[in-house]
Amino acid sequence: MKKISIISFFIFSCLQFLTAQDSVQLRIILIGDAGEINTVQQSILNSAAGKNIPGKTIVLFLGDNIYPKGVELSVDKKDSSLEILRSQFEGLRKNGVPVYFVPGNHDWDKSGPDGYEKIIAANSFIESLQDSLLKIIPADACPGPYELPVGDNVVIVAMDSEWWLYPFNKHTEKSDCICKTKRDVLGRLTDIVERNKDKVIIFATHHPFETYGTHGGYYSLKEHFFPLTELNKNLFIPLPVIGSLYPLLRKTFPPAQDLGNVLYRDMKKSVNDILKTHPNVIHVAGHEHTLQLIQGDVLQVVSGAGCKHTPVRKGNGSLYASDSSGYALADVMSNNNTRLSFFTYDEKNITESFVYTKLYATASPQDLAIETPAIGDSIRIKLKPEFDKVTGMHRKLFGENYRKVWATETTLPVLHLSSTTLEPTELGGGMQTHSLRFKDADKKEWVIRSIDKFPDALLPQALAQTLASDLFKDNVSAIFPYAPLTVPVFAKAAGIAHSDPKIVYVAPDKKLGIYSRDFANTIVLLEEREPLGKSYSTLKMQQALKDDNDNSIDQKAFIKARMQDVFLGDWDRHADQWRWVDEQKGKSKRFIPVPRDRDQVFYVNEGLFPNILSLPWIMPKFEGFKGHIRNINSFSFNAALIDGVFTNELTQDDWQKAAQHIVSCFTDSVIDEALKKLPPEVYVS
Repeated sequence: MKKISIISFFIFSCLQFLTAQDSVQLRIILIGDAGEINTVQQSILNSAAGKNIPGKTIVLFLGDNIYPKGVELSVDKKDSSLEILRSQFEGLRKNGVPVYFVPGNHDWDKSGPDGYEKIIAANSFIESLQDSLLKIIPADACPGPYELPVGDNVVIVAMDSEWWLYPFNKHTEKSDCICKTKRDVLGRLTDIVERNKDKVIIFATHHPFETYGTHGGYYSLKEHFFPLTELNKNLFIPLPVIGSLYPLLRKTFPPAQDLGNVLYRDMKKSVNDILKTHPNVIHVAGHEHTLQLIQGDVLQVVSGAGCKHTPVRKGNGSLYASDSSGYALADVMSNNNTRLSFFTYDEKNITESFVYTKLYATASPQDLAIETPAIGDSIRIKLKPEFDKVTGMHRKLFGENYRKVWATETTLPVLHLSSTTLEPTELGGGMQTHSLRFKDADKKEWVIRSIDKFPDALLPQALAQTLASDLFKDNVSAIFPYAPLTVPVFAKAAGIAHSDPKIVYVAPDKKLGIYSRDFANTIVLLEEREPLGKSYSTLKMQQALKDDNDNSIDQKAFIKARMQDVFLGDWDRHADQWRWVDEQKGKSKRFIPVPRDRDQVFYVNEGLFPNILSLPWIMPKFEGFKGHIRNINSFSFNAALIDGVFTNELTQDDWQKAAQHIVSCFTDSVIDEALKKLPPEVYVS
């Protein structure tokens, strides 16, 4: 009878365990700050591996993945630092568990000057393993947000919070990142949150936005009385007064890694303002070597005790706090509720110490209706009439520019999305323009970019809504808004790859959905994103050149395109203004350039202050479109990083021939044909 009871109990327990696993649609194991190989780390990793539900589990490492300062760059130390990274993923990947690393401040050289190089080195190592289920997110020192769908009802959104705080060069000018500014990051995050309003969103960063540990300003009595134990746990030398000086100074002048710092607070507020609009967001982070659950604007999980632990207290909104090492689980259940479990390490075993369930809430529907009269297939409209409403003195000081063109009423075609197969997919990048990507029925990608510019995005936030911002906006009048329409004629005559843009008015349409607020009733440039088929960014093309010496660039095609830039006065031809198409389609690649983003064609520089700005010792690249260029090197400054590299096989004679080719192609008839692509009202003015 006793044996039967034991067997029955065993069977019942197994059935209960299997039933519990069946009710979990996704398990996310959350481990932070595990970048040191020690007994604690190994015990936690072994315990976490035992929580694997085959086919339903992924692991998120929440930053500080390599102590003390990320990947060592010196040859003799690099391998040993990468072994720390390997120690975290190797066992999990052998069991088929997908693993994702979010970067932390220690991975960025502990916020030191070599941070960018160290993040790139870590990415290169992970990519070299060629494992699609092992990634750093966001990758390549990009800020994100990176969107990772992990089921029909769950999405992980990862952001590199250290990118926001990092004080040294992040090399955005040469990156392939979709987002290159903080405003880009917030815009894309808004887009992702709105697109996933009916899903559970796990928002992952290294830095928490709520914490009651050291980075939140808490120091235990032990740290006040025995401060040297921070350096060595056995140094119990009482220094009661001196020990309180450091916490006091740190609270008064908080470093960038503490919640009280102005940059940290700005990040918290900017991101939380977006996240709190969604009822089903859970923010998971590390950074603090503690385990915490805090209900603030957004439910905050802190799991940063992957190899060490520090003191913590409970504060406003605290649901759980532990100063033990350990990790957390987020189980998204079949009913979309999320069960959060915390496991703590006590030198003998790891036990479950707290469980909390966040209930799924149905998101409130948004009213996306845009009131507007019925619009036909064309519309009479002025682009920006206010540019032409300035005084004569203003024109003398800041230029006549193209004010009359911006204020001319023209007839534009209307884009009715419902009459096309175009479906919006996501917001695009862009420093001064708003852009939106689409796919059509043939899976081709299209993009619309606002004709109006938003140059205040280039200004520090403190200068927004100031005179400086107004002057930047007024300088948009120096751009010829219809210039992109002329470029295909010139490019075709010269044999240069090109797209065929159209300027259209976007009618309000249900298919715009969440993008209606930003794009309905706006004037945009519409073009195919990859007119010659699959293409590479400049950064990825350069990587292909490094990977195989047989890969090459058609350098003569490149200088031909650059000569066209010069003749059209297009001064802004940095690396991100190009795509590259492999014309051979074989084992070795030969890339031809495809210029894009022709916003600065025919840019002029008029007025007293703009002319002063363009002086040789200030910013000569802004000299503008005219019959003579003062200095070709300064005019081409924005392309300096690519011009030398992509023309290193050419001679002066090659350059001369390219210039002569463009001159011979741009005949009077070609120029006239190009200008006739302008709206008739502009052409005759």
